[in-house]
Amino acid sequence: MKKLLLPMLLILMATGFLNAQINENFEGATPTLTWEALDGKWDGIVNNPSANAVNNSAKVGRYIKRDSTGFSLFWAKFTTPINLTTNNKFRINVYSKKTGSFIFKLEGPKGNKEISKKVVNTGVWQSYDLDFSSAKTIDSLNRLILFFDAGVGNSKQDTFWFDNLQQLAPDACAGVTPPTTQNLLDDFECQRNASYAGGWDSLSVVTNPNKTGINTSASVGKYNDQAGNGTEYGFLMHQNLTPIDLVKFPYLRVKILAPKAGLMLLKLEGGTTSREVGTTITAAQVGQWVECTADFTPVIPAGNSRLVMFLNAGVNGAAGDVYYIDDIRFTEVPPLESFEPQALAWAPLSNDPALHGALTVVDNPNTTGAVNKTAKAGRYAKGTAAISTLTGTLPTGFRVDAASPQLSIHVYAPDAGKVVRVQLVSATQGNKQAEATVTAANTWEELKFDFTSAAGIADITQMNVLFDPGTAANGKAYLFDNLIFGKLTLNVCGTVVKNPNILDDFECQRNGTYGGDADRITAIANPQQGPLNTSDKVGQYIDRDNDAFNALGYNSTTSLNLSKNNQFSIKIWSPKAVPMVAKLEGGTSAGIEKPFNITQTNQWVTYEVDFSDQKGKDHKRLVLFFNFAKTEPGTTYFIDDVQWKSEPITGCAIDAETNIAATYFANADLDGKPVEIVNNPKKGGINNSNRVIKFDRRAGSSVFAGAFTDLPAAMKWTNTKYVIRAKVLMDHIGNFTPKVEAGPGGSGTAYEVSKANTKVNDWEEITVDFAGKITGTEKYFRLTFFIDLNLPAATVSQVSYIDDIVIGDGAGCGTTGLFELKTVEQLSVYPNPATEELSIRNMEKVKHIEITNMLGQRVKTVVLTSVFDMQTISLQGLTKGLYTVSAYDEKGLIANSKFVKE
Repeated sequence: MKKLLLPMLLILMATGFLNAQINENFEGATPTLTWEALDGKWDGIVNNPSANAVNNSAKVGRYIKRDSTGFSLFWAKFTTPINLTTNNKFRINVYSKKTGSFIFKLEGPKGNKEISKKVVNTGVWQSYDLDFSSAKTIDSLNRLILFFDAGVGNSKQDTFWFDNLQQLAPDACAGVTPPTTQNLLDDFECQRNASYAGGWDSLSVVTNPNKTGINTSASVGKYNDQAGNGTEYGFLMHQNLTPIDLVKFPYLRVKILAPKAGLMLLKLEGGTTSREVGTTITAAQVGQWVECTADFTPVIPAGNSRLVMFLNAGVNGAAGDVYYIDDIRFTEVPPLESFEPQALAWAPLSNDPALHGALTVVDNPNTTGAVNKTAKAGRYAKGTAAISTLTGTLPTGFRVDAASPQLSIHVYAPDAGKVVRVQLVSATQGNKQAEATVTAANTWEELKFDFTSAAGIADITQMNVLFDPGTAANGKAYLFDNLIFGKLTLNVCGTVVKNPNILDDFECQRNGTYGGDADRITAIANPQQGPLNTSDKVGQYIDRDNDAFNALGYNSTTSLNLSKNNQFSIKIWSPKAVPMVAKLEGGTSAGIEKPFNITQTNQWVTYEVDFSDQKGKDHKRLVLFFNFAKTEPGTTYFIDDVQWKSEPITGCAIDAETNIAATYFANADLDGKPVEIVNNPKKGGINNSNRVIKFDRRAGSSVFAGAFTDLPAAMKWTNTKYVIRAKVLMDHIGNFTPKVEAGPGGSGTAYEVSKANTKVNDWEEITVDFAGKITGTEKYFRLTFFIDLNLPAATVSQVSYIDDIVIGDGAGCGTTGLFELKTVEQLSVYPNPATEELSIRNMEKVKHIEITNMLGQRVKTVVLTSVFDMQTISLQGLTKGLYTVSAYDEKGLIANSKFVKE
């Protein structure tokens, strides 16, 4: 049937055009239909504001929305009911200056039907088809209602234009509904669910030019790549308007048929952070269908709403370059092995079946249970060795992602109580292993293994699986299936370091002490888990009936330190819009109240309250008033991530004397690895810093190889000087390019600006100006930096150095800023060398300590809860080598020392 789809579409489309019924085109002196505005203003027939290929009509209709109504509407009445028996597909052209949606509704005394469409392209005419075939039996439909920018109340009298309203015959896709999960974006046949913004006018539906291999679809998308200089990042973009559900569907799959070798880059944007994943199309794959996949699990909490596809990233398009795409869909995390069919190469250790057994693929003996319903499974029979081991060769480039470090395996074991051990083998890091215990015999169960310790290791090539290790049981068989990495749910708080700035996340960071209404707050399962809040647990707060001042209090025994962390933040899910107040009190300073309002209901929203004006004041209690000063029946609210965040960053943001967590991307074998902090290779002149950032651009890296770091607070610009300054040391003439991005919890369009260096083998300060791009209202939390952006990588690695990155035109590093230099005292540590434990003296004022290796990488953090002069810390897990131990008080680094771990 699928092979007949395209001819049927063509026939029905032709029939539809022959039988098309024009309802309204505004080309006469008066409209064909009688239009009337219930809200807002029907503005009549006007000139076409901007003709294009979609609509080049001279005249169109115009409607001005009412200022304060989310569903401002207007309608046209039909003298006789609309006949949908034959022509039940509507087409309408719309021109809007803002993104959003519109509702097209037919109604009458016996029923109604409405369809909503997204508007993602602004300032351009777009055509929308609406399938009303399911309403063809309603014989009383006599009114058409249009709602523009549906659901948005603060529209400020926005204007919308529309034209060419017509009825068409149904096509072969009539009655086909999109999936309820909205994960299938486009199959270019009946599931056309993507909302294309950028590149929409280069995309069309055509016959599949090569119905072989992985794609035998009748219809596919044809994309004409942009040609000419400056088109190296021509793109096709899907704008979702609301966050894409990565919690359920974190993987993206796209089929592509390319005319030349190159890089297919898939990128998520429009959230608090972005992620891009590239797939290389080789010369051998040219002209063949290839499926590209992208793992977006690392940005699951980011709320991304845009998918951007660069079909030949980094290369200027040439005239005639045509790409074909198909089956764009988000999917669940794919299993590493499912035996449907077998994906990995499994073998006994050392290829010795006598000692280490053998694997066969068998039918699932029990597909009726809830755990494993797949048809096939792996059957492993042990050999004679007590440590009988099955090995699996992992795919090239395999890596455990820090966001998905938990391995789940379905196991069907002959005995309960047996241990299953899994090892991930790395040539440089050794075996990383985890164990789980079988709880029931002869039934499928899911075992979970925590591989957080293996996250980021780049050379894991093999997996070992041992059933009941240490017991010789020749021939005893175990079934296993569906090996999949995902979010960590095991022992999630075991290694979490307490952060006193987080009052309560209702999971691992439960650091606040409740005062008022402590009996009315309970940790429960998140009732609305999704992109806006991925937490498993949240707080349920039930306010008191008819109490005008319901209050939830957080107490402190000492004065709150608001010197830096003075931005109060909380996520709230509320069933109704209510006034709120956050209040500081309980110290010698006068209490201060800050009101804010809950305006969005039945969804998670983050609210922030600025208490920076309370620096140096004495407050010992934070109080939250729900539905402030209102006497109403009690309401249930949900809250999460109650915390103090840092104030915006201006001046010195990064000076490398304090370790930063920066990560490489698109940089060959360094992709995903941390950036090193090293000794200043040329101390003197304008840079006397001890430590600097080492930027190693590897041979063969991408033209956009870079690194990013997420700052603890948003960047703040001073005196409307939207500049970033940095000291750079390079051994060649190239460029330094900072990029500002939203990052976690932020907002604003990302921008990057390049500036060439002028000195070689000497430090110079480069100032990059973002004027004309930044407005100052954005919240940029992520700072990305490039060396030689868009310049070809050298044949050998090039090492450059960066230091003293300054936001705005404030004072530079070393005088003021987030990381202020100071005189650092020495700690007394012993024994030195140390083996299992390290004792440290002079610790009375220390709040936390950090241990870093010689690469500048932080390997251990300990938050102190006591004020003793001497503290003893465990060195378990640290490899042999030289380390620095640093002590911090509330204001920063106060002392350090070095020690050797044996």
